[in-house]
Order: sequence, then C-alpha cells, then structure tokens
Amino acid sequence: MQKQTSMRLLLFLGLILLSSNRLLACECYSMGFGNLTNLDFEINNSDFIFSATILEKLDSGYQTYYRFEIKQIWKGVLENQSLLTSGIGGPDCGILLEKGQVYLIYAGSENGFIHTDRCSRTIEISMTGDLDYLNHVFYQTDYDTISLTKSEFIYVRQNLFNNPDSMFSQETSMIFFKDKLVTKRQLIGINPNGLTVEYRYFSPIDLEKIDDRYRDNARQGIIIVYDGIVREPIKQHKLIIKINKCTATNTRS
Repeated sequence: MQKQTSMRLLLFLGLILLSSNRLLACECYSMGFGNLTNLDFEINNSDFIFSATILEKLDSGYQTYYRFEIKQIWKGVLENQSLLTSGIGGPDCGILLEKGQVYLIYAGSENGFIHTDRCSRTIEISMTGDLDYLNHVFYQTDYDTISLTKSEFIYVRQNLFNNPDSMFSQETSMIFFKDKLVTKRQLIGINPNGLTVEYRYFSPIDLEKIDDRYRDNARQGIIIVYDGIVREPIKQHKLIIKINKCTATNTRS
C-alpha cells in the first residue's frame, strides 16, 4: 500500500513538473523556419534591422540591456539610440548577446527601447545568410540568385547540412526543390526541420544530357532538397529529365 502511494506521489510530481516546464518554455510564432521566422516576414514586421557590435551588457533583474555601436542600418531610424533590450534568456525568450561580437539584429519597439529576442532572426553576423538579400531589398544592389556568397554558404551548410565534410561548396550553383529550380533566397528561407538534403555531382556524360540553359550552372554540382525523409533519392536520369523540364525563369528572382 505504501509502495502504491509513493508511486502515485511520484507520478503526481512528474505531471506538475511537466506542466511547469511547458509553462516556462519559450514559444515563438513560427513562420516556416523552426524558431526563426521567414526572411521576408521578418523584414516586413521588424521596425529596425541593423548590424552592431555589443559594447556592454547591463542586467536589471528581469530585463537585459545592451549598449551597442551601429555598423550598418537597413531599416529604421536609430538616432540617439544606444541601448538594446531583451529578456534574461529563459521563458521570456530573451536572447543572450556576447560583448565584443557583431550581430545582425532584427528588432521592434518596446517601452521606448529597441527590443529583440530569440524568436527573431537576430544572430551573430558570421552565422547568417541574410546580408546580400537585405542589401538587395534596401539598397537595390545586384543579387545573384545562382551562386552563394561566403556568408550564405556558411549559413546554409550549418542549417541544412549535418555533415561538415559535405562536397557542397560555395560555387554550387543549382538548387532543386519540389521539382523546381529555386533561388538562393528561397533556399535560406526553407524550414530545415524534417528535410533531407544531398549534393549531387554530374559526370561529363550527364552534363551533355542537361539542357544548355543549365549546363554551365550544373558543372559545380546541384543541391537537392527533399521535403521530408527520403529513402529512395531521385535517380540521376530522372533528375536530369526534371531539370530539363524547368523553365529558365525558375533560376531568377
């Protein structure tokens, strides 16, 4: 009897702990990128987008303040603004920033301060692939949708490729997803959860079978992004047929 009572007590405590963990969890409104929002959604819904060096961290118990030095601004007016706020890093979804590091910051306004958290795309600048697209949107710079820049390559490999020794390289120029050639902007917006990604190299014989519109781009290989777990990857000859059926406009934004 005493053993049964003890078991019930343990079960009851376990349920309380489970419920409290759910209540204390940081929950983000996701727009297609796990805990990160979709890039276009983030651009449209952020009041401020800028890069900055973190100079100092100031704790106040329930809120964290960061003094920063602006490096580049894409969106928003930041005159006389030198403090960035976030939570303390627990259930409030606060993001912890390190002194001396440079971050790409997506932020809103809260109580007169610039505010960011873990639900945004705020990230150390060396870990993001967003920069070229931000320059394209806000400064009308040329945006090559074929080959990846160094920052985009690092971001994609860290988020979509689990194998750091993958043959996938910065020069890889074709991305194939759901029977379409996609742009690199679309690639960095793909939700990595539940995807299977592989790199495919084309032999000289295979290249001759590829439509001349895509042949040069295919020489460095192609990324294939599968939606879900794929036990039987697409066969090479069927992949070539699918690529040849694509329209040339699929490789441009």
